[in-house]
Amino acid sequence: MYEKIKFTCSLIVVCLIFNGAACSDYHENLGRGYTYMNEGKGNNFIYHEYPAKGGEIPRDVVSFDYDNYFIIAKQKRHLQQYGYETAEEYNKRNEDGVFYYWLIDKKNLKTIGPMDSLEFVQAKKDYNVSDKLKIN
Repeated sequence: MYEKIKFTCSLIVVCLIFNGAACSDYHENLGRGYTYMNEGKGNNFIYHEYPAKGGEIPRDVVSFDYDNYFIIAKQKRHLQQYGYETAEEYNKRNEDGVFYYWLIDKKNLKTIGPMDSLEFVQAKKDYNVSDKLKIN
């Protein structure tokens, strides 16, 4: 009887540990069906609950801000890895500090991007995005 109780308690502890490990993701509701999801380094993105309807910003979002009308985001650019390239060469080439910028019009479910910094500034003006929204 004592062995059964000991085994059951051990099983419960193991289940709680594994359950806690699975809950380490962070997400933030950005409104109107959009969510920021962070599943660890390099795997953080913004998506709509119906991606075909509202679009998404692919992985490696490094900064974002939002209000009731818009989401703005900065994303690390990922280049294609060539077959002749080693992983080290690819990583070095991918760390050039170049970013993509994105704008989501939440009211119209419209995702604009990827853009360079100049296109992004112009898009913010075109859509009358509040100057209170900032990204690093």
